[in-house]
Amino acid sequence: MHVTLACAVATEILSIASADLSQPFRAQSHRTQGSCRCFRRVVIPSEHCSSHWHSVDRSLSNNPLYSISASAFTGLTALTYLSLSDCYLTSIPSNAFADLPALISLFLSWNQITSFPADAFTGLTVLSALQLNSNNITSIPDGAFTDLTQLTYLSLLNNQITTVSANAFTGLTALTYLYLTNNLFTTVPPSVFAGLTALKTLMLSRNPITSISADAFTGLSALTSL
Repeated sequence: MHVTLACAVATEILSIASADLSQPFRAQSHRTQGSCRCFRRVVIPSEHCSSHWHSVDRSLSNNPLYSISASAFTGLTALTYLSLSDCYLTSIPSNAFADLPALISLFLSWNQITSFPADAFTGLTVLSALQLNSNNITSIPDGAFTDLTQLTYLSLLNNQITTVSANAFTGLTALTYLYLTNNLFTTVPPSVFAGLTALKTLMLSRNPITSISADAFTGLSALTSL
């Protein structure tokens, strides 16, 4: 497993283990008007990225970005790691990361994202790890992960997802770990995981699930942990 991915998985497991399991840990804003962490809105101008950033790894986490432009990362063709966690982001633009063909790890946790377009992750054909946990996401667009054929780790825990369609995870043929912990699922719909033939770990804990469809886990022949 890629070192960055291994560290991300370990960090997430430790954070869950140390939480108060008697209470749901939905993403909550920890900023107040009187806090020293209140900043003015900042947007990454696209003209400042391609000419100055020739990095393999780039962390922009814990910055008050609020939004990113669709061309913010143009020219970063060697970038393999990008963290935009805890940046107050409320949305992801279409084709936001299409100019990052070498990207392996993308972290978008601890933001305020409510939804994302179906083409948000277009072009990330070698991406291995994607974290979208601790946002306010309510649904997953059909085909949103179609290009992510090398993705092995996907975390959507700590959101407000109520259900997913049969095509939500289309294309994720290499996915090994899927975390859907602490959402708002009341049922596990039929065949929603059918295409995830490499999946070994599926986490659905801490949802208000009251029923499981007859074909809910069809096709998960590699699953070892549920």
